[in-house]
Amino acid sequence: EDQTLHMHSGHPQGLFPSSPQAPRVVVTNGMVIPNYSKPDDWEKFNALGVSQYGQMTAGSYMYIGPQGIVHGTTITVMNAAR
Repeated sequence: EDQTLHMHSGHPQGLFPSSPQAPRVVVTNGMVIPNYSKPDDWEKFNALGVSQYGQMTAGSYMYIGPQGIVHGTTITVMNAAR
């Protein structure tokens, strides 16, 4: 109850002191901004494991498992049934 885990691009950065009202986990994903979005930079960051492809629906570690797939399939089937 007195610590918060910080995750960056799937890598744990550490446990930090916090209050009972604070979140237990703070998740940030690697973002490549335009000034650093050259193909060479992308390959370097990708090799280091600190970035991800921007259209990864389930990119965050909190979506591991069937959640994204089940949700996407359900929506697709419901719309097809219309």
